[in-house]
Amino acid sequence: MRYVVIFSLFIFIQGLAAEPAFAKNNPFYESSLGLRQIDKILKDLKREMGDIPPEVEKIAIYQIRTDRKSFSTGVANYIQGKIETTFRDEGRRKVISPPELKTLTITSTDTSFNLTNTIPTMGELWKLGDKLRIDAFIEGSCGMSEEGDIMLNLKLIKHKTAEILWSGNYIAGPNKVEPSVLDLNWTLAAPVRMFPVALMKNGDLSDTSRSAGLTQYSMEISVTESLMKARNLFFTLLGGFSWTSVTDEGNAAGNLTRILTMQVGVDLLAVIVPKPNPERGYWLGSYLGGRFFVPFSFSGTVPTFTIGFRSQLSRQFRLGLGFMYLAGNRAWDGTGTNNHLGIDLESFAYEFDFLNYSF
Repeated sequence: MRYVVIFSLFIFIQGLAAEPAFAKNNPFYESSLGLRQIDKILKDLKREMGDIPPEVEKIAIYQIRTDRKSFSTGVANYIQGKIETTFRDEGRRKVISPPELKTLTITSTDTSFNLTNTIPTMGELWKLGDKLRIDAFIEGSCGMSEEGDIMLNLKLIKHKTAEILWSGNYIAGPNKVEPSVLDLNWTLAAPVRMFPVALMKNGDLSDTSRSAGLTQYSMEISVTESLMKARNLFFTLLGGFSWTSVTDEGNAAGNLTRILTMQVGVDLLAVIVPKPNPERGYWLGSYLGGRFFVPFSFSGTVPTFTIGFRSQLSRQFRLGLGFMYLAGNRAWDGTGTNNHLGIDLESFAYEFDFLNYSF
């Protein structure tokens, strides 16, 4: 009896240690890696919902072809349900699930099986679309490579015409090329800034002018990083050089001097009016930041607070308008060849950003 108990205990321990037969070649065993990959693919799908034509309001899934070796019927239904949820919640589309499309037929081969509805011809599908006023049908496929990559391909087919209105191809697994940890956007800009002058001293202290202006033509490079996955909050670090033109209407020469200036700054921008696809920019955003100007041949430096509005019209181009409050020293005292000049700036200034290219 004692040997029977010992033998039974040995068999039990071996059973715990052994890998179940169904776990072999099953990507969902232990770590549920396959399900995690599907979730990653669905996150990528969410980001492209804004690319669907706005006139497509009501859709239905026609069929999702699935790799038989990699996915069970239950997992295939799970994938289809997740796709429906993504189009409904993230794409904000009406997803129709009529009884005609709920009755599924499994068509099996050695390598794959199709979960499709009982409608045998496209003509009947078009009739159903007319009846339910469906704008487009979803058709796709999902499979797994030998190395464990899950691949999902979807396309949106226009009702009656069979025109492909939208398509997406997604992959998650060891062969996917992951984006950089820091998704940085580099920009070259040429903003123009205007600083009203409160008082200009040219030579003797009694030689003053109140009709002077200071215009700054800049060349800057900036780097921007999105702080949110929804791409609605951005942080920017910028730096560059400027030629600052100082003019005095009361002076016969008009243009008194040009000043070389260096500037650095930071911005925090929040999107107010987004585009359907945030990868293509935004219609309107508001930014808050700071600038620090260091003029050469002058002893003064000017720290400023900046607030303004910006619009990214496309992936490459954007426009902006800002207002600056001169928070610190507003007096520039000339040195060297400019020692005869003294400039006192007003409290507020302006910046215009209309030559801006992202690469």
